[in-house]
Amino acid sequence: MALTAYSTPAPLGSDLVYRFVTKIEHILLDLRALPRARATQRVLNSLSNRELADLGLVRADIQYIARNLCHRAL
Repeated sequence: MALTAYSTPAPLGSDLVYRFVTKIEHILLDLRALPRARATQRVLNSLSNRELADLGLVRADIQYIARNLCHRAL
């Protein structure tokens, strides 16, 4: 039994629309994650260096961790 694949070309401009919608979605996700990232950063900044070391963190990691964890949570 042979399998035949039929492909039809995408409508003109569909790639542009897809990229535009995807970009808007990313912007909205960034805006939704911003308050959570700020709160996480505020809490981590309130910890002492020793408490951060207990968590395996240093002060330089706080901004990176706050932004990445908040994006994954959404």
